[in-house]
Amino acid sequence: MFFKKKFTSTITPFFYYIASVYTVLNLGGSLLEIPSTVFLGVFFITVVYSFFKTLTIPLGKKGQLQFIVCLPLIIANCFYSIDFFNSTIYWLLWLMFITTLIKVSKTITQAELAHLTKHIPYILLTASILLYIIMLPHFGRSFSTKNSLGLLAGGTLIAALSIHETWRKWLVIGIAFFILAQSDSRSSLAFGVGIAALYFVYSVNSKNSPLYALGIIIILFFQGNIYAFAEQKMLKKERYASNLVEAVESAQKERTDLLLVGWELFKERPYIGFGLKSKYQEGRIKGDIHVHNGYLSTLIETGLIISFLVIIVLIKLFSRLVQEVLAKGGDNNSVWLFFIGYGLIRSYGENYLFFNIGNIFSILFLFFCILILNDASVRLIYRKNKHRDRIYTRNRRHPEVLPKN
Repeated sequence: MFFKKKFTSTITPFFYYIASVYTVLNLGGSLLEIPSTVFLGVFFITVVYSFFKTLTIPLGKKGQLQFIVCLPLIIANCFYSIDFFNSTIYWLLWLMFITTLIKVSKTITQAELAHLTKHIPYILLTASILLYIIMLPHFGRSFSTKNSLGLLAGGTLIAALSIHETWRKWLVIGIAFFILAQSDSRSSLAFGVGIAALYFVYSVNSKNSPLYALGIIIILFFQGNIYAFAEQKMLKKERYASNLVEAVESAQKERTDLLLVGWELFKERPYIGFGLKSKYQEGRIKGDIHVHNGYLSTLIETGLIISFLVIIVLIKLFSRLVQEVLAKGGDNNSVWLFFIGYGLIRSYGENYLFFNIGNIFSILFLFFCILILNDASVRLIYRKNKHRDRIYTRNRRHPEVLPKN
């Protein structure tokens, strides 16, 4: 029965599946000594399955035009890639999956979207807890998966603000913050907590303003402890530093050096790039690590031509986000604007932008960006009528009743 249902009606369990299976096999696979080919097989089957489940849904004239414009550029990127096979396969799978998400955004009902967003905090929490359990025996050493743990936990922390029930909200926030604090991702900790605080300020009203005032007083009272905690997290990775200022300077120098090396790599092949998901860093960057910057890695891998299209998308996305923020939507659903903002900011520190579909956070971030950009019949950020429990679509004449929580 599950396979016969409309894909959008099963989108919530589908994301639960990705959160659990992708986290174990991809992010935790190396720690569990699971061969990478296992995840690649599951990844391929998942993308192909979702693509064929939505095959009969029309992409629309606008989508077809965008596909026709992008296809020659993608073929060129594959042809000139330093790793033709890897770039071609990944581009193909990415196109199939992005097409699926676009079609889902066009056909999902407002009620189905509301059901999905209700579960997203728990979907991300599932992934965070699973990865934390897998990493628990290995916390004594430093490795890149800890950054992925921080990314997931930071996303969970922000998504938890959408939960209506107070006790559930603070339970998820508490678990997410604990996992976030245990990770080595200082950026996820800073931006996750910072964006959550911004959302609190954004959503403040006269009814709960005393609570926010109390929160500010508590933060000021414990500012010494907060500083000590931040210093401890920084010194844990910057072992040659003796205080917070030196640790911050050391971390900045390390990232700056990576950016400079990455910029030199970009200048070698500025127009067409090294190829999406190519191993451009091997033998070029010490330790064969990525540049840890989603925007620069996009330039390096895809070149100026494709990156120019990415810049256009980013400008349009930023414009839509500003419009929605200024409109100040009702209920807790405005938090998804801040969730997207968190994804965009973290892309500056990690290799996550629009081309990563290997973990649940990146997929949800991509799906929300499509919903904001796409002129679909549903809205990620909806406005509630003061007198009726209804959600308004872009076509305001046909509101759809929202199911009770």
